[in-house]
Amino acid sequence: MTDEELHEIRNRCEKATGEPWILLYFGRNEYIIQTAGEEDLDIIGATEADYYFIADAKQDVITLLNEIENIHSNQYTLNDNELEKIRNKCKKATGGKWTAYIEGRDIECGSSFIQTAGEDLEITGATVEDYDFIAHAKQDVILLLDEIEKLRSQC
Repeated sequence: MTDEELHEIRNRCEKATGEPWILLYFGRNEYIIQTAGEEDLDIIGATEADYYFIADAKQDVITLLNEIENIHSNQYTLNDNELEKIRNKCKKATGGKWTAYIEGRDIECGSSFIQTAGEDLEITGATVEDYDFIAHAKQDVILLLDEIEKLRSQC
């Protein structure tokens, strides 16, 4: 991966509502994601695995970006089990490429959703930047994990 690609991923992550993002379970398949923002994220169309993946995505992306920096300075902080745990969350989430469709800059006034290979995800409480981050998170996590494996194999 290029430095520019890594910067784009970090930038998307930093623009999204602050962390931590914490999954709250209310029983009977009712979840919300609590963020440091003014509103929690409620997702229509998400599977349980999607909720777990999205709730951890901010922390996981930051962790993976930091690990790439650590590898460049010959320091590993994550073990194989930790990397596999992140990869498994990504694999369990609805497959395919996730794409954000954001109508205008004001989500509340438009028809905004994230298209997946499963149901479209509609998120209440999300900013435009949250939509952008979540839509890219699945691909970004895979790219970052693959980059870590590549860098480790070169050492």
